[in-house]
Amino acid sequence: ALPAGEWRTSVMLQNIPVGLFTDALREALDAAGFRGRYDAIHVPMNRGAKLNMRFAFVNFLTPEDALRCMRSPACAGEACVAEYAHRQGAAFVQAEASKGRTRRRKT
Repeated sequence: ALPAGEWRTSVMLQNIPVGLFTDALREALDAAGFRGRYDAIHVPMNRGAKLNMRFAFVNFLTPEDALRCMRSPACAGEACVAEYAHRQGAAFVQAEASKGRTRRRKT
């Protein structure tokens, strides 16, 4: 059950496979029963390596969906960790995506 007063909807997925991109994450979420239950996804990329930064943000439509994701083996299982993002809301996730948050690997 959802704790009383819980309002957070944005989840940070950590330790995701480096080859996982936005479309594949969307497909995985949809296959896990979350189709239509989220409104924003952002997978930060390392431009130099053309791989993700091993984390992603997903904003769900309801706090119940966010909690369900964090408890789901599809979002949090084996090495992957799911927790509430420090900043919340679809606007945050979309803004991060539009900034093109990417980093070059240090050499």
